[in-house]
Amino acid sequence: MSINLKTRGLVFATFFGSCMIIGLLVAALTTEYWIESEARHKKVPEGKGHLKFGLFSGSKNLNIKFGDRFNTTDVHSLIRDDVLQYTWWILTSLGVGFGLLSSFIAGIASVCRAASASKKRGTMVILFVSNISSLGAQATALIAWGIQFYKSLFDNVLLIDDVNQGWHTKGLARFGISFYFVVIGSVIALFNIILLIWAVSVERRQMRRYNSGDNDENKGAIMLY
Repeated sequence: MSINLKTRGLVFATFFGSCMIIGLLVAALTTEYWIESEARHKKVPEGKGHLKFGLFSGSKNLNIKFGDRFNTTDVHSLIRDDVLQYTWWILTSLGVGFGLLSSFIAGIASVCRAASASKKRGTMVILFVSNISSLGAQATALIAWGIQFYKSLFDNVLLIDDVNQGWHTKGLARFGISFYFVVIGSVIALFNIILLIWAVSVERRQMRRYNSGDNDENKGAIMLY
């Protein structure tokens, strides 16, 4: 017995969700907006600055009445100066990476499942595992970065050299758009799982109706006999 069109449609809808997650996580990995912060100078009230950085690089603009000073920053410098804690950074990076890989597998599996008329469970199992893995990996990244933020970044996102020159960012940092890309990706992964549960429910109802019809036919044949 083949799967019906409604089940195929629900499964195929998860393909678009997986594609959206892939796009969001690629953007999260490549953009520099995991953290944004204003900077203030302790001795010069007019001194202002802005910083932003992602998982691998960032930039800062510090202005102490002598014009803007743009500089790039790499994550190794932030880890070296204890701005970032390595454990939470690597968990965040791996979480986003595994979420991306899981969503890629989920996208391929959804197309294979929707295109197949067979009711074999293997592909559906892969779909559930990959989508749950994607959600779990993204949740790990979000939790790790949240811990990173409240343990260290909330108080300071500046390198030691900048701190020694009188700059501070205490209480001025915030999550950037790159972080929220992963939040949205997690919501979509959860929605994909709900669609898959719905698809399985539809498939089971169809199977019960099919089996019930067979039983009725068998009973009718026995009565005629």
